[in-house]
Amino acid sequence: MVKVARIILLLLTAALVSCGGGGGSGSPPPPPTASALDLFDSLWADFDLNYSFFALKGTDWNDSQSRFRSRLTSASSDSVLFDVLSEMLLELEDPHVRLNTPVGDSSYTGWFDQFPTNFDESIVSATYLGQGAQLSPQSNMLFGQIDADIGYLRVHSLSGTGYGGDVDFALGQMAGIRALVVDLRSNGGGNDQNGRDIAARFADIMRLYRRVRFRDGPNHTDFGPFIDSFISPGGTTSFQGPIAVLINRSTISSAESLVLAFAVLPNVISFGDFTGGGSANPEQKTLANGWRYTVSRWIEFRPDGTTFEGVGIEPDIRIDISATDAAALRDTILDTAIADLRVR
Repeated sequence: MVKVARIILLLLTAALVSCGGGGGSGSPPPPPTASALDLFDSLWADFDLNYSFFALKGTDWNDSQSRFRSRLTSASSDSVLFDVLSEMLLELEDPHVRLNTPVGDSSYTGWFDQFPTNFDESIVSATYLGQGAQLSPQSNMLFGQIDADIGYLRVHSLSGTGYGGDVDFALGQMAGIRALVVDLRSNGGGNDQNGRDIAARFADIMRLYRRVRFRDGPNHTDFGPFIDSFISPGGTTSFQGPIAVLINRSTISSAESLVLAFAVLPNVISFGDFTGGGSANPEQKTLANGWRYTVSRWIEFRPDGTTFEGVGIEPDIRIDISATDAAALRDTILDTAIADLRVR
């Protein structure tokens, strides 16, 4: 009987330990809940310490804190907190500041939706490339020849990999061209390195094309030293003929860095509308409740030290697609670039 009692006692003890009793290593406790005010304060403080454009945009972040925090209590619902945070962040008018939650998503779109689109890929394919349009091996680019002398290369985005190889392939397929259109319209960016890989195929010598400074201190004017970026010749192909770069308001982020790289080349002229005006190098963060948001961390500059944030990069030739041309399936911006290339 004593032996049986001891066995029962051991079994009971093991059961208690497996259920977390006696300080065992069972399931971890649930994470502490954060109130709406705690979450607001956390996000506001993170931007206060790391966001790069307060001084450039003349934003009074302390005023934002007082105006928006007063609309919350510790017991405010998720939907109320989302509305308050999204409204506060939208006032920054920064396309790289985003809030993603189960309640909803918020991002600033005024950088493109208040302006003409100035691009229709279906018109380019149907009217200018026809059956000769091709996709590059990694599907990063659409390319073809407008005529025997002028090639066309459309870079959709800068996400993914294989951009250098895709340019090499496209240029190899268009080996007889004398001039080239590089269409960066509606390119939303992605990876800076992809842009440098593209630019290397057109660079003649090493050239400075941009400078950046990261936010690095508690004051809104605290920034680290300038970090310079260069393009140099690279890849298995090189094209040094006349180039027309096409841009619009939806050309943004690392695509704008690529526009800066093309801008320092002596054989390049740009056409279209201003770019979107958003650099930022954002970092994704997570609040205690799992909500995700992004914070812009740097300011990007042209080689001369001027910035384009919130304004965009101005093309050399400013032109829109006319309604008459669009109805006739013509692209005014591309037509203007082609005419220029034929006389260069």
